[in-house]
Amino acid sequence: MGIWRPLLAIVWTSPLWLWGLSALAVPVAIHLWKRQHPRVERWAAMQFLQAALERTARRMRMESLALLAVRCLLLALCALALSGPVSTSESNSESGPLAIHRILVIDGSASMGARVGRERRFDLIRQRAREIVQSANPGDSFNLCRVGNAKPTVIIRRPAFDISDVLREIDRLPLLDDAGDLPLALRQVRDLIDQLPPQSAIEVHLLSDLQASNWSSEVPSEEVELRQLLRELGERGRMVFNDVGLTSTVDNLSIADLVTPDRVAVTGRPLRVSVELMNHTEAESRVSVEFLADGVVRNAIPVAIPAQSRQIVSTFLEIPDADGSIVLEARLRGDSMPYDNVTRRIVPHRRTLRLLLVDSSPGGRLADSASGFVRLALAPRSSGVTPLDTLTAGPAGLFEVTVVRPAQLREVEMSQTECVILCDPLGLGEAETAWLRRYVENGGGLIIGLGPATHPEEFARTLGDPVQGLIPVELLEVAEPAEGPVFFDTRELNHPVLELFRGRIEAGLATAPVARYYRTRVSPMASVRVIIPWTTGDAALLESPLGQGRVQLVTTSLDDQWGAWVLWPSFVPLVNRMVLHAMEGRLRSEPVTVGTPWRVVLPGVISRASITPPTGSLRELSMEPQTDPLGHATSTFVWPETATAGVYRVETTPVSSDPLWQAVVVDRRESDPQVLTVDQLQRGVLAGVPFEIGSGTAFAKVDADRARESTFHRWPLQLLWLVLGLLVVESLLARNWRWGLSAAVVVVGLFVWKIGMM
Repeated sequence: MGIWRPLLAIVWTSPLWLWGLSALAVPVAIHLWKRQHPRVERWAAMQFLQAALERTARRMRMESLALLAVRCLLLALCALALSGPVSTSESNSESGPLAIHRILVIDGSASMGARVGRERRFDLIRQRAREIVQSANPGDSFNLCRVGNAKPTVIIRRPAFDISDVLREIDRLPLLDDAGDLPLALRQVRDLIDQLPPQSAIEVHLLSDLQASNWSSEVPSEEVELRQLLRELGERGRMVFNDVGLTSTVDNLSIADLVTPDRVAVTGRPLRVSVELMNHTEAESRVSVEFLADGVVRNAIPVAIPAQSRQIVSTFLEIPDADGSIVLEARLRGDSMPYDNVTRRIVPHRRTLRLLLVDSSPGGRLADSASGFVRLALAPRSSGVTPLDTLTAGPAGLFEVTVVRPAQLREVEMSQTECVILCDPLGLGEAETAWLRRYVENGGGLIIGLGPATHPEEFARTLGDPVQGLIPVELLEVAEPAEGPVFFDTRELNHPVLELFRGRIEAGLATAPVARYYRTRVSPMASVRVIIPWTTGDAALLESPLGQGRVQLVTTSLDDQWGAWVLWPSFVPLVNRMVLHAMEGRLRSEPVTVGTPWRVVLPGVISRASITPPTGSLRELSMEPQTDPLGHATSTFVWPETATAGVYRVETTPVSSDPLWQAVVVDRRESDPQVLTVDQLQRGVLAGVPFEIGSGTAFAKVDADRARESTFHRWPLQLLWLVLGLLVVESLLARNWRWGLSAAVVVVGLFVWKIGMM
């Protein structure tokens, strides 16, 4: 009986395949249909052959029945193998208890910070992990993994036999603000199992809140990978789920996003701020949203959010006088999931926005040059003109404008210059072009306006050079339509520069006349985008990214020499929008999601840098010196430890103009409190996978003695090997009875020996 112990307590992981046993009727029906019923005709010599015929008929009937039995057994074994039989057998108590290797997979993502009563889910899970470890017997070993996208995900990589060491690591396991990455954790578990001896008794304990956004995916490929990983782990060991989500309902309000449409805060001008709130509960929620700047509450707005809905809340904030960056913050109070009740953004703050106009012929009066018209557009004298729909030019002006000639360009300190505008410059050489390229690659904005002084050959050699230039555009010829002026084609106004004109016919963008412009040609491989074309189909305004900055090209002049469009009411807001869009490389301050490395390239050689994370502990940064394509020295650092939401600050030596700031925010997927039930798991990622589960704070205690005295046996592979052997037996039986019988004895003997080894 010892060799048959693995056949006890068989469980079918895919029982629907057992219907395949009905296929046994096919060979039986074929056998009965082919049976012959000859008509007996007696003749004289028949009596001499009768005895021999009867002996031959009995032998052939036995061979036929044996062949039929083998073929039926083949079909039955195929159906049984596909149904996924799993059995348990009791270990020999005389040999002592079987050592168990347990792999603890603890969910440490942000959603585990939700409170159930007075305790966090993470604290309950950690206590459950301690109970599992403390129930271990001598000889048991452990690995410890963490679910999350912050590294490291494997806490105890080599099997640990000392229970005190495992408990110490569990107590030290942090609850971070990162998102759960279940496939990553399961791949790590699979790798750990691969390193164990083949006959190890394995238990995989998954301790999680079973958050729906983590245990399911709307992306089919990710869902398939998750199913495959769980099925593979279920086949290689005993899988036990321990959760704290199924018996507790958690309501949650979250801040999904914080945006500043104006990109920059300017002294003396209100800053427009918007937050997106999400109510994950089944009832309307009333809450107060607080807006802070540099830690000081600037405004608080009460709001009512309907059940299961989103709502946008906007306001204007008065920002104190400063020049650098401010930490903008929005927060809620009173919630069982506090980690998503606050979000932050770094907003550049300027007293004025410094611009540099480059003009080879500045002229005495403003109206005598292209730079003069641009200056009028950026600081209009008429009180009735509004350069921005949210910012009004005051007495001091929004922009601080400096005008220089091309020869003076490299003498200007550019660290505080947000944007450079080339107003039909003449005599711009390769050295000035290289200087401008470095400026743009480091985040600066550049606007190029063409005109009568522009020479296509000089432009192709400098600004338009596809390798060393600023925008890979070829100037063809000056177009001067004989039928009259051309206009902007306003059928599509989807670009950020043009959004202001959408639905505003009175702005006059569609009627601004242009008499001349340069036709251009762009290589299909170049990353150049047409912002708006002329009514002739030629490009009017183009842009191209360059490093961290961007370059815009206006194919006509920025004064009235090539058209009266500069006198139209659309010129002022268009130029302002172009400038703000071009300088976004300097003003860009998008937050990164928790777990995303922060990478920064700084100009020059940085000998030393330090970072202060939200935890407050000062850390030294490793700076990597590099050289850009033009041969200029740069310094790069990558900070991967962004597992905590908050504000990170970097200071460098030599000291840069301002410290570097970066806001890190929680992944919004962690805000969804929905968890999966046992039925949903069985219909979803755990379909066909044997597992056990305990829920709530009253966990179902794992029967360690039963686990220790039993071993799982997976039969599909053994049955498929038996099918392969019987195929050989069937082939030999059909040709030679003795060979087939000998092969059958060998195959059955090997199968019985294999069972005895399990």
